[in-house]
Amino acid sequence: MNKVSPFIFAILLIMAACTKDETEPKATLTDNTPSIPSELTIENSPSARAEDDNKSSGIYKGTFVGSSGSFKLIIQNDLVGGVISVDGVSHQLTPRDFDKHNISRGLTNLGFIDDSDTIILFFSVDADGSNPEVTLQITGHGSIHAAVYKEKSGSLIKSFEGKYYINLPNAGRKEIWNMNLLLGNDSSATMVVNLDSTMPLNNGNNGGNYNTFPVNVMPDWFYKISNDKIIIHEWGQETGNPNLVYSPFMEENTTLKNNIIYGEESYTNNGRIYVDSLRLIRKL
Repeated sequence: MNKVSPFIFAILLIMAACTKDETEPKATLTDNTPSIPSELTIENSPSARAEDDNKSSGIYKGTFVGSSGSFKLIIQNDLVGGVISVDGVSHQLTPRDFDKHNISRGLTNLGFIDDSDTIILFFSVDADGSNPEVTLQITGHGSIHAAVYKEKSGSLIKSFEGKYYINLPNAGRKEIWNMNLLLGNDSSATMVVNLDSTMPLNNGNNGGNYNTFPVNVMPDWFYKISNDKIIIHEWGQETGNPNLVYSPFMEENTTLKNNIIYGEESYTNNGRIYVDSLRLIRKL
């Protein structure tokens, strides 16, 4: 019987091991590994989990003006972070000092920050997921007004961004407003606005006090959608708020189709025809 020398035997073992390494797949992270998205995308179903519906953990979505954008926060046991779009550019958000917070007791001023340290978002919410609030600071931008909703497993939160054009004939000017809209659970809606610019109408009138929107963040709107029409009543109408604001969503003329809200209304004032309009595009 021929014997194999120890030297040759060792070489054969090394060759076999190398062959095994090349043929066996290497361990990798699975597709189910949670991660923060790199940009905002339109979702067709809620990403919230049922077990988070009545907790401070979960999914929160919001919008803001003062720049203009939308955001999504993910606060779960296996993943905490967010993504925000500012003037069309997406940024990932990382929590700051999250280990100092106790999710089960609610959150107070949990900070999120982007990689360039130019965006800081502070988030607070009660232990049962109610009363979410956001404060947002962006370098190079002034006063920012934001609104946020908690998404639940059975109801999708939608965010729209756009502009509202309104003529004020008696004041002699046309106003252009940045207008963002959150459509939330239980037919609730919140509008966030700020004045972008004005221009004269050259109709012989000048100035005049007319407050189109008394505040920048207006909750307590209620909406319904029927046959591609979206109807939103005056702010405060259902809640008995005495400071009613005319709804820019003209009931018979405003459509919601292909993720775009569009409406216009024409009218005559002192023999001149004016057209008010809005156009909002869904971002989240």
